Amino acid sequence: MPRVKPGTVIRSNLNGSNGWSYRGMRFITHSVQPGDVNHIDWAQESKTKKAVARQQLSSPAIPTLFDNILTPAQLAELAAQDALPKVGLPTFVLVHALDRDSGDRELVIGHSRYNEDDGAPWNWHDSLLTAHKPETTEQPLPNRTVAPSPVAPDVPVRLRQPAADRKAQ
Repeated sequence: MPRVKPGTVIRSNLNGSNGWSYRGMRFITHSVQPGDVNHIDWAQESKTKKAVARQQLSSPAIPTLFDNILTPAQLAELAAQDALPKVGLPTFVLVHALDRDSGDRELVIGHSRYNEDDGAPWNWHDSLLTAHKPETTEQPLPNRTVAPSPVAPDVPVRLRQPAADRKAQ
């Protein structure tokens, strides 16, 4: 595991959503059912998740048709209609899913996309469980000469009586 100096990653919740920040970037969590990572409808999520999905990570603002037609007051009124919280830091989403019965799990990180158009829920995302597996080398541990025992002795086990039987005695 890499060493991380204390204070490098700090808690940075966003309007009640669990979050952490690192070098000017925030990461918040989101839970889904297994298999739903690519089917998230951010337009139906909380106001915070909507705001994160609508954020533009590129610096220069892209002009729109409304910039040339509406007055600044009308633009501000239009922006206020959503009443979405301010995101502040560039924010990415860490999505996790776990099937308790089968043990299937998913863990992805990405830049969510506001998909009210029924399009893809991600501008980009990466699986943290399958992508970028670290290289490993099989090396024996130094000074280890313990051989496994072919036969392990049984462990003594004592069965307890049910509570109802104990009370009757």
